[in-house]
Amino acid sequence: SVVLCVGGCGIAEAEMLHASSLLKGCSQSSLVIVDELGRGTSTHDGYGIAHAVLQALVDSGCTALFATHFHELTARVATDRALENLHVSAHATGDAIRMLYDVLPGACDRSFGVHVARIAELPVEITRDAAAYLDRLEGDRPGAVDQESTLDADTLELEASSVSDRTHSSKKRKTTIGA
Repeated sequence: SVVLCVGGCGIAEAEMLHASSLLKGCSQSSLVIVDELGRGTSTHDGYGIAHAVLQALVDSGCTALFATHFHELTARVATDRALENLHVSAHATGDAIRMLYDVLPGACDRSFGVHVARIAELPVEITRDAAAYLDRLEGDRPGAVDQESTLDADTLELEASSVSDRTHSSKKRKTTIGA
């Protein structure tokens, strides 16, 4: 779908227009890809919107890839059998990070925003202060930076019947819905 912001619009509005278009047009035969829904607004607003859109996708029966920065959404797999967590791997050692690009089962164990900020060459004082603030917010994480960790690219997988499965049998398949 094409989303036009006549006269300009912000990130949050553009995302909402896109999500609205996706939800209006999705069906059991749709493949929907959602990438990081909920940016450009408060954390709680963004999480609430991402949670509700994910539920609408589950209810629609579509196949979807739903990538999120909201780690809390990954807990939904405990209560919804239509979802599965996947993540993209990375190896972090100290201040360095190496993207491995392997898609693995399970939720990621941490974010790497500060590492990516260093790669983008934000000033050292900024990344140092950000890392210190993050440590205060999260406390010491078990298995810290010297061990292999996973990249903040949580994905959830929606179980949906494929068109051929619905036509030929009642068999279901798992399809990635993450971004």
